[in-house]
Amino acid sequence: MTRDFLPQGGFERWKANRPEGFTVEPASLRTAPDEKRVFEGSRSLRGVLSDKGKASISARIPFSGRRISAALRAFLETEGENDLFVRLAVVPVDAAGKKGKMLSGRPLSSQGKWRPVSLSVSLPAGTKEVILSVLVEGRGRFWLDDLSVSD
Repeated sequence: MTRDFLPQGGFERWKANRPEGFTVEPASLRTAPDEKRVFEGSRSLRGVLSDKGKASISARIPFSGRRISAALRAFLETEGENDLFVRLAVVPVDAAGKKGKMLSGRPLSSQGKWRPVSLSVSLPAGTKEVILSVLVEGRGRFWLDDLSVSD
């Protein structure tokens, strides 16, 4: 069953060049909505890592199931010998606010077209919410779209 509990699922709503409901780290990461390179809907998230580095786009969402699946589409673009990777991760959080171990999927490094990125993991008993993150590492430009979560 797909749930509609993501903060505006496909990065459709924006405020001050940040997707609404998401935390972007580091704060210096350049993001913007893109209405030209879109997988689905009216816009995607465009980001740039100008130095080899790491970034995350995260949202805290209520989730009390035992298994979670997340998926999105990513388009990666680099120049020369630079590498750029994207993967999904979740951190379970219990009722007391204690964070569990990060559970992450395989990184995607393919370039030049929209590719699926997915994650499906079992959560520990007592999970009340998860921190869902899109993790990006390397140097280059990336577009993210069509984020979904199901149990």
